[in-house]
Amino acid sequence: MNEKYYAAYLNNEEQLKLSSSGGMAYAISEQIILSGGVVFGIRYSNDFFCAKYVKIDNLENLSLLNGSKYITEKVIDGVGVFKSVYNVLLNQRKVLFIGTPCDIGNLISFLKKNKCQDFDKLVTLDFICQGPIKAKVQKEYIQFLEHKYNSTLVDFSVRYKHPYWKPVYLRAVFSNGKNILNRCIVQILEEPLEYMELNDVINVNIKMLIIVRISLWVIFGDCCQRIKGTIDMVHQFW
Repeated sequence: MNEKYYAAYLNNEEQLKLSSSGGMAYAISEQIILSGGVVFGIRYSNDFFCAKYVKIDNLENLSLLNGSKYITEKVIDGVGVFKSVYNVLLNQRKVLFIGTPCDIGNLISFLKKNKCQDFDKLVTLDFICQGPIKAKVQKEYIQFLEHKYNSTLVDFSVRYKHPYWKPVYLRAVFSNGKNILNRCIVQILEEPLEYMELNDVINVNIKMLIIVRISLWVIFGDCCQRIKGTIDMVHQFW
């Protein structure tokens, strides 16, 4: 198997700022939607207590997927996300699925078990992952912040650029106008993350099918230079 590696980031400065790293997930998602496809990814709930998979088929809602979330829920409006992906593929539409390697491995297994014949329309996008945590950690931490600052949270990021990629900042914005920045999430959530982190992360071995698989990771430093026309790079996949 011939693997190719790219160091890139978005030319769109505004969208790059909203992305946790280089914005490549947004670029690929944008092209899928423009080609008539659907994107499955993770968004926060309105109260930031949890995160869940959602189906996006328009550019207006694509920003809901911006940023890192370390918690997941595999249900979309009462239907399992894997079943939702299966249904979209049955309708002969392209699908981009953004998730952890474990979730992607389970998705492929589900589709094979249900004799899916449309793997050529599926693109998966994973990332370096140490395992998601239980939503209970997120919920209790958000409640702690809202109690401490006596206000409702209206925006939350665990990988906020201030103003650059490094160091990593946690950002919490409240309805009363308070804007809290804390350097390095580990200092804040280290103990609850270690306590509640899921220990059942598994190794996934996926036999190659007619499928486009893409993995993302963060590169810091001068080795990641601006690549003009980054979005054109993803056209090769379809």
